Formats: sequence, C-alpha cells, structure tokens
Amino acid sequence: MDLILHDFEDHLTFHKDDDIEKNKDKNYYLAKGEYLLKQLENKENYFHFLSSILKNFKYLSEDKKIFLKETMCIQDQIKIVEKEKIIYKEKKIKKQKINNYEDY
Repeated sequence: MDLILHDFEDHLTFHKDDDIEKNKDKNYYLAKGEYLLKQLENKENYFHFLSSILKNFKYLSEDKKIFLKETMCIQDQIKIVEKEKIIYKEKKIKKQKINNYEDY
C-alpha cells in the first residue's frame, strides 16, 4: 500500500518528519532553516522559497525588520529631492524723461 501511495504523491506533499515542531528554542528553528536551505538546488528555487517565507515580514517588530534588512544587505532608500529655484531680478524699467524744457 505504501508503494502505491508513494507513486501518487506530488511535489506539494510533505512527510511528517518535515513538520516544524512548536515551542522549541531558537536554535531548533535556525537548524531547521539551514536544513531547508541545503535542500534548495539553485538561486531560482531559493528566490521562490524566500518570497513565500517573507509574506509576514510586515508583522515583525521594527528591530527584527532592521536585523533582517542588515542580514540581506538591504538599505532603506532615502529619496532626496532637490529643487533649484532660480530667481531673476527684474531690471527696473526707467521711464523716459519727458523733456520739460522746450528748446524751440
């Protein structure tokens, strides 16, 4: 029976020993993560794995987000916008003087 079931398993079926146990210390989860990383064959698989893991990144505390960003060499982008304002002084237009003195 196990042989028949083994033939019908797909790539999304996981075995019981692949489950992550609850209430373990942090070293257990680090070791489990390293174990999973060793099973990834190439960078494309690593990318898809990482994108599925990071879905809940926004729910982490700010200090943990900073630690992960530093680990992944991600720098916050600071957008600097410079506006240059050019001011032209207008030349004062002098009114032509009216000839008050008649020469005629």
